[in-house]
Amino acid sequence: MATAVPRLQDEQRRRVRAFTLSTIGVVILFVVAIITYALVVGFAVPGTGTIASVAPTQENGRDLMVRAEVTECDELTGIEVRESRNTVTLTARTTSPNATRWGGLNCPDVVTAMFYTVRLDAPLGERAVADSSRPDAEVPVLADPADLLEPRHG
Repeated sequence: MATAVPRLQDEQRRRVRAFTLSTIGVVILFVVAIITYALVVGFAVPGTGTIASVAPTQENGRDLMVRAEVTECDELTGIEVRESRNTVTLTARTTSPNATRWGGLNCPDVVTAMFYTVRLDAPLGERAVADSSRPDAEVPVLADPADLLEPRHG
């Protein structure tokens, strides 16, 4: 036996309609607020920089001073190290703090050198150093960390 569903009264229908419209309004305001924040303040966008050269800083060969080059609008957040028997691969992790800001993507191509020290699990020895952003290019290994102050070596 089927039972009939009673029809909503007019007052109940108005309440449901008002609740639905106000919920949609709140969602639209929230989306507009996020878009406005992204255009005015900006959200951070991760990226990578370039490893220009490295130099051992201690006689044990485990500490490497790294010269990373990033664009003027980026911040160096760290150097990721992957070691194998023959190669040490470095990745310069960067963040562009205001990349989504209106005009934030119009960053000048001015390169800034940043210096960072990493510790290897094993001494560098005869292993080659590679940059993950340029897999075909070998990163120069300099004898003295003071030589890192010179522009590009590779």
